[in-house]
Amino acid sequence: MKATRSFLALLIVSLLFVFGCGGGSSNPIAPSTADQNSGLNDSSKVLTALDFGEGCETDLIAGQFDTVGSVSFTYDENYIYITYTVDPGYCINEIHAHIGTSLADFPLNKAGNPVLGQFDCSEEFDECVTEYTCTFDNTYEDGDVVLYSAHAVVTYPDGTQETAFGGECYDFPGNRWGWYCECELEICEYDLNLTLPETVCVIHTYPAPDSYWGIELYDVEDGYSVSDGNYLGWCCENTVTLSPGNRCDVEIFSSYEDDLPNMYGEDDWNRINYILNHKPDGATIMEIQKAIWHYTDGLVPDNPTTQAIVDDADANGGDYEPGVGDVIAVILFIGENNQCTFFEVPVVCED
Repeated sequence: MKATRSFLALLIVSLLFVFGCGGGSSNPIAPSTADQNSGLNDSSKVLTALDFGEGCETDLIAGQFDTVGSVSFTYDENYIYITYTVDPGYCINEIHAHIGTSLADFPLNKAGNPVLGQFDCSEEFDECVTEYTCTFDNTYEDGDVVLYSAHAVVTYPDGTQETAFGGECYDFPGNRWGWYCECELEICEYDLNLTLPETVCVIHTYPAPDSYWGIELYDVEDGYSVSDGNYLGWCCENTVTLSPGNRCDVEIFSSYEDDLPNMYGEDDWNRINYILNHKPDGATIMEIQKAIWHYTDGLVPDNPTTQAIVDDADANGGDYEPGVGDVIAVILFIGENNQCTFFEVPVVCED
């Protein structure tokens, strides 16, 4: 009889320390020094991409003194764009724009004044326009400083016309007024096929202040896309249990890999990653978590905020891929009988 009572007591204590993805409270077990497998997860999906800086913007100044609009300098992998925009009441009759890496690349006369008709982008408009973009081939590299000059003929609200230039940056060396500016190109490469160890040691804590799970990695060797530290964590499954605490030999995967465990390979990780990067102001942790469960467990949203998160992800997240400055979901696979969790890892430029 005593043996039976002891067994029942042990069973009750054990059940108290098992939680659904709803979590629970338990002191984490002290980290161990278990060895990690240093092999890499290989993936056949190629998701290397480029991220580009915000570009540069200046005022469009007419008659040397009047701000009548703006000139923006932006770029992507293939092209550089110089866009003229004028304020309400003004319009553009003519534009001339040019780029280079030094003044030697600009058509200047003997006096050092720009020869506008020889600028690479020159347009005259039969009907006055309020916005126009010149497009140039982007043959430059990260860190290059590109000089540009943006000239326009602008019609004022009263019908008068004035010469305009973008930005009061640098004077041309000639004796007539006219300006050129510069913009440094910022281009970096990043890869959503993260470099990850095969397994990690991890501590799960619940509750967490800013996410559903608090996730801490430790004993991670150098050279990986994750490192020792705390991450915002979330729950993959609403109905499978997981107890807080310490575990090692936990498998780890980028959510954009092709070789995810079968039970998670069908989850809509594009939309889940979209949610992680588009959390609405004022949404609670549970509202965000329930939106995630919608894509992992088919949970029906039960309040307007969760429904709005799902509607946004449905409309915009189907082909979503994070970029630099965003986060990517990294999945922890503890085993088929334990809850899957995942955590947010920043996407950064590669060295």
